[in-house]
Amino acid sequence: MLSPAAPGSAGAASRRATPSTAGGPVLQLLSQSDWVAPGQRFDLRLAVGSRAPDTRSSTEGVVVTVYDRIITRSAFTLTLSGTVPTGVLARSRLLPLSSLPTPSGGGSAVSVSVAGGGVPAPSGGNLTVQLPCGAGASGGVYPVRVQLGPLVGRAGPTASFVTHLVVSAAHKQVTDPLRFAWVVPADLPPPTATADGTTRSAGTGTRAGLQGLLTALAGYPSVPLTVSVDGATVEQLTGLPHDQHLLSSLRATVADPSRETLGQSYAPVAASALVAGGLSQDLVSQLQQGRHLVSQLQPAHLGTSTWVATDTLDSPTLSLLGRQQVDHVVVPAAAVAPARCGTGDCVEPFTLEQDSGGGPLAMLSDPGLTADLLAAAGGDPVLAAHRLLADLSFLYYESPNTADAQGTPLPRGVVLATPPNWHPDPTFVSTVLQGLSTSPILSPVTLSTLFATLPVGKVPGQPAQRRPAASPGPGVLPLRQLRRAQGAVDAFAAAVPATGAGVATTQHLSDLLLGAESVVLGTRPAPVLAETGATLRRRQQTAVAGVVAALDTQLRHLSVAGDTIRLTAQSGTVPVTVLRTGSYPIDGTLVVSSDKLVFGTTPGCTPTRPTHPSTGGLTEVVCQVSLTKTSNVVNVLMRTRASGDFRVTVRLTTPDGRLVLLDTHLTVHAMSISAVALALSIGALLILLSWWGRTLWRGRRRGVHSRGARRDVAASRPADPAVAQGSSR
Repeated sequence: MLSPAAPGSAGAASRRATPSTAGGPVLQLLSQSDWVAPGQRFDLRLAVGSRAPDTRSSTEGVVVTVYDRIITRSAFTLTLSGTVPTGVLARSRLLPLSSLPTPSGGGSAVSVSVAGGGVPAPSGGNLTVQLPCGAGASGGVYPVRVQLGPLVGRAGPTASFVTHLVVSAAHKQVTDPLRFAWVVPADLPPPTATADGTTRSAGTGTRAGLQGLLTALAGYPSVPLTVSVDGATVEQLTGLPHDQHLLSSLRATVADPSRETLGQSYAPVAASALVAGGLSQDLVSQLQQGRHLVSQLQPAHLGTSTWVATDTLDSPTLSLLGRQQVDHVVVPAAAVAPARCGTGDCVEPFTLEQDSGGGPLAMLSDPGLTADLLAAAGGDPVLAAHRLLADLSFLYYESPNTADAQGTPLPRGVVLATPPNWHPDPTFVSTVLQGLSTSPILSPVTLSTLFATLPVGKVPGQPAQRRPAASPGPGVLPLRQLRRAQGAVDAFAAAVPATGAGVATTQHLSDLLLGAESVVLGTRPAPVLAETGATLRRRQQTAVAGVVAALDTQLRHLSVAGDTIRLTAQSGTVPVTVLRTGSYPIDGTLVVSSDKLVFGTTPGCTPTRPTHPSTGGLTEVVCQVSLTKTSNVVNVLMRTRASGDFRVTVRLTTPDGRLVLLDTHLTVHAMSISAVALALSIGALLILLSWWGRTLWRGRRRGVHSRGARRDVAASRPADPAVAQGSSR
């Protein structure tokens, strides 16, 4: 896994060469001879800098000291911290930097003439060393200290480092070179989702680091090695148009016939932690998705039967990997139970036994080589590369005459599985590949070739079977959050029909969740074993929360139109409109409920219980819907007993009911009149009309009687006053 450059772990830092005084001069190795034999010169090219403005190279010189060869691995480890436990073979005088030649590549050149085994030293060196060996037996690893200091009579700080002179003269008995399988991860950190649901991919600096690695690998196409690529890297590069050049470089790397490509998981994971946490299916998904994506690169040699582990592989995990056609594993040294391995390290292949017997063929990733690799972070890349080559050379010379019980020479090999979040310096990679391409005692091979070449149980003192170490369990995995998020993503996927946009959306969410299980998250360039505990747990929790936020972003594409529905009669069909703004259809179950309204049977919907306490009507209706349009109308039959405003709950769930897609409320404004009220109103109106009619009739009768009485009175009176007056006379 690629990360921006930064200092490595504390353990690795102790293995770097550093100046003796802070702020003083800086001594750096620019190049050196990869291998020499007696009668040749060991050439070094140095660069001198300064952290202080008043330090000048014209007042400085270097002293070169050659020590006797290393005979134990622990002694070699001491030399990496600046302590050399062997005697001095030769020491130069103080060589003024101003007197040293300047090569075309810059810096200052120093050379050591090597003699030994009856072969005289060549002329022209700054120092001559006589190796104390017999004829043909001078091969080995010799520490060389280069120290910078002030010239005679001057005071000032010094700086130094220890590199190694590797003499490749043939040993007393010529054997096969040491086979070396280097697993190089060409990966980016997996994409994660932020708190607002957007996806965050690898940064520009991280992608530039991957490009530098691929460029270094392309410079040495004849050197076999194994490239590990995870699915998340392929997915990111495929989906980003501006990364097509980087994708082309990756395709060219895996298409090299001398390279093997490992298709492992979607993201680097702790396999046993997933299995112990009950997430076995997640490990299967990691393998399937990772292999599928890596195969799209069309590598020349795709290996899917080998698993390079970062943790212990317990028996249940080995069984699961076996069902996924994994029959070879590489594990850390701490992942197996301790065993006696004779006088050397346990580097030969063995069977990693399961509880039920049998198991995959396994090899250990050499811990010393891993430490050499991590020590290169933030230090002198050329020096770190030559220390790695010297360590490999020592492994060869430690036991060059390995044979079986009958004395037949046996091939030997070693594996270096690079941690997944290793920060590769292109100069470091190029220097190592250059040394491997010319070495007479090291033979770079692919991982599958190494497994096929090395015998099992043939080397005396090396165990043929070993047991896994005790499983650490699920470790720091946030199991509860992972399970909850996995259930939600699975339920959502079940609700989305298999359309192009729907499949892409659900796969993206699933991949984000797989990435959240990674042991490498963010950009912190620490060894994978240091990326544990509370820090890793917090990062995984944040990544899972991002998946939930990304799912919520998809759910926000669903809504219900309006917030008020009018019901103008006692009962009627009311439209509930579900809006979909996403690019894919969704199937679901629409549940409409209210404790004040009663629902009837509606086509496409099923009334369900419980019943209304007073009327016995149903208070909930369930409709199976398929939201294929932007506006989707579901007609629901409702009945009310009175006018007023009533709250209705509208909930859309996945078909299996495990995930709520939409949950909102509507207000039903009922303006209906009940039958009793209508009857009373009509009765009141009839009574009012009857009273009005009776009153009118009585009024008319009184008017008729009044007119008759007036006529009678008028008839009794004289018609003419004069007549009446005359008659009175």
